[in-house]
Amino acid sequence: MNFKGTIFYKGEQGYEEARVGRVFNHLRPKRYPIAVFFPEDEQDVIEAVKYANENSFKIAIRAGGHSWAVWSVRDEGILLDLKKLNNISFNSETKIVKAQPAVRNLDLSPYLEQHGLMFPGGHCPTVALGGFLLQGGQGWNARGLGWAAEYIEAMDIVTAAGKLVRADATQNTDLSPTHTPLPITGAKA
Repeated sequence: MNFKGTIFYKGEQGYEEARVGRVFNHLRPKRYPIAVFFPEDEQDVIEAVKYANENSFKIAIRAGGHSWAVWSVRDEGILLDLKKLNNISFNSETKIVKAQPAVRNLDLSPYLEQHGLMFPGGHCPTVALGGFLLQGGQGWNARGLGWAAEYIEAMDIVTAAGKLVRADATQNTDLSPTHTPLPITGAKA
């Protein structure tokens, strides 16, 4: 395995902090992954997924650690903690912002404000984009601005097979956030 990041295996020093240290509500479930991987980049994510597949391990992902039920901490699998994937960049020509999955609202909002932009993020400043967008992106602004996932142009995704693909309106559309969303019913002005 050509993994550049950090790995904490069960029983090693630092494992317990890696397992539950980033859980926002401080719950400590009695679920113990075989290892916690902290990838440095997309290639590390690919390596971790391939390692899990080769060893028949299940894999769970943590972007920010904001799941109330701590879904990312699973028994006998790999916890892939995306903590270090937190870069943001802005292309002034296209006006498109690129953000990695561990970017939190408290980092994204001020960055966007510097460029005269905004994004309908979650209502908690420590929520990371990865989990927020996987659930559609419903925050305080959703009623007036729609779901945050509707503002995504494209996503680079590592599939369960360990392949990096681009999903947008023209390719890998089954994975794309740009699909036509279901209408929200019952909303009143």
